[in-house]
Amino acid sequence: MAVRVILTGLGCGLLFAGLFVAGVLEPLDLGIYDRLFELRGPRPPTAPILIVTIDESSFAELGTQWPFPRAMHGELPDRISRGRPLVIGIDLIFDTPSSRGPRDDEALGAAVAGAVGHVISEREPDGHMRRGLTALQVGAQTLVAFGTAVHRIARGAGLPAAPVPRDPSFLINFRGGPHTFSWVSYYQVLRGEVRPEAFRGKIVLIGTTSPLLHDAFATPFARSGDMPGVEILANTIATLVQGDRIREVPGPATAAATVLVGLTIGILVARVPGAAVPAALILLAFVTIATFACFALFGAWFRPVGPGLALVVSLVLSIVAGEDCGNEPPARLRPGRRLRDQIGGQCPILDTHDFA
Repeated sequence: MAVRVILTGLGCGLLFAGLFVAGVLEPLDLGIYDRLFELRGPRPPTAPILIVTIDESSFAELGTQWPFPRAMHGELPDRISRGRPLVIGIDLIFDTPSSRGPRDDEALGAAVAGAVGHVISEREPDGHMRRGLTALQVGAQTLVAFGTAVHRIARGAGLPAAPVPRDPSFLINFRGGPHTFSWVSYYQVLRGEVRPEAFRGKIVLIGTTSPLLHDAFATPFARSGDMPGVEILANTIATLVQGDRIREVPGPATAAATVLVGLTIGILVARVPGAAVPAALILLAFVTIATFACFALFGAWFRPVGPGLALVVSLVLSIVAGEDCGNEPPARLRPGRRLRDQIGGQCPILDTHDFA
């Protein structure tokens, strides 16, 4: 009977470990992941990043429709360079010739030189942005990611920075929501209203923040989808510079923990049924607290849904399996059976229905 209870717990652990490996539980784990960021709270960025935003005020002040002339974009790096920044990153896509003619393209090309990084990103199944890429393999060609290119140039210019991770993708350690990094308007820089000293020793990113341009995404701190793409890049670069990406507990370890939790609950119900429920509650509290503590203190993400579901379901089913096997407490025995046990079964015990 005890074996059946233990096997029930083990079966629950194996079931939820299989669901975890198959990715069925991933949406729930991702939701908890976002919640962990919210519980941890924003953290002030330490990387010297400044964002030049193409915002609504720039449209109003410049009186120019989108897309802006490329010659205008070409003026911006020249003005910023006077302040001697570490690197200038332009988060804009120029995938077709300018509608204003070849000279417009030539003006931009003359102003932009140096390393090229590709703005490539990786969305989760729910459409949220949580990961950054270091590179992308396209056939035989390896494309360097935008953040990686900016990181390398800034490091080469003397910025103390951690090495780029070897993995092709990594979890971004988001510092907060929109406006976590400093913003200045595009038109203010173009008109010379921002002093060159504001860019000294900075990583300067140029990108769109106006909702009209639809370059915004959902992130852990902006679950409604209002995080501008350029600020996601700022968080990506800050993570690379600081070397504090969120580290995932390996999948096999999570699957093993799920199986172990189910087996442990089965053993508790079989061996010490009276202590099984309190012990399960203590274990559940431990998993919850440890998940948050590891994330907030060490930047480690443990997916808790599989072990948590294995714990609850195995507890319920193991208790049911124990009762079905006849593991009832002595107080529930029928009076006739208690008396028979007391006298050793030496004389028959008649129930009232025997006289019916």
